[in-house]
Amino acid sequence: MRSQPDAASDPVKEKMLPAGTKVHVISVTDALWLKVQTEDNLTGYLSAKPKFTDYTSASLVQKQAAALLAYGRTFNGTPYEFGASPGQTGTFDCSSFVKRLFADILSIELPRVSYVQAVQGTEIGLDELRPGDLLFFTSRGLPIGHVAIYAGNNKMLHTYSPKEGVHTEAFDGQWKTRFVTARRLF
Repeated sequence: MRSQPDAASDPVKEKMLPAGTKVHVISVTDALWLKVQTEDNLTGYLSAKPKFTDYTSASLVQKQAAALLAYGRTFNGTPYEFGASPGQTGTFDCSSFVKRLFADILSIELPRVSYVQAVQGTEIGLDELRPGDLLFFTSRGLPIGHVAIYAGNNKMLHTYSPKEGVHTEAFDGQWKTRFVTARRLF
């Protein structure tokens, strides 16, 4: 537990809170931090990343999705390269892009390839989509060969073409025809 919503701030308590410790969430500070109070009345900040807490609320989900998409858009135009390493940001393929964003923003570690990413989280229907959900498509003769992040308003953020690189486009036409499944990770 930290004194400020920042990993570099001073700890409120010398020891880390043990896993499973019950706290009262006072407020959602932002996409990454919760203001909390412990049973012994200490107040401070805990990470809101799914790796560190099971707390969720509509407000937190919206903020985390917005942070994920905003970060993803900082890579607009970054070139597409099939097989790009997720350990760098100079080029991406669809699954390395998704893997990188979820790790960097939410500390969610995903497998490297889209067809394995497609079994993570919870399956949802198209009528349940919210920003931050993953969309999976047929591609290159594979049952699942492409992944994108739903950006809201029938749009998706992804990369698949050397011509466009990372970009946002409508989730319609060929994409609706090739759609296989949607998954929710947070």
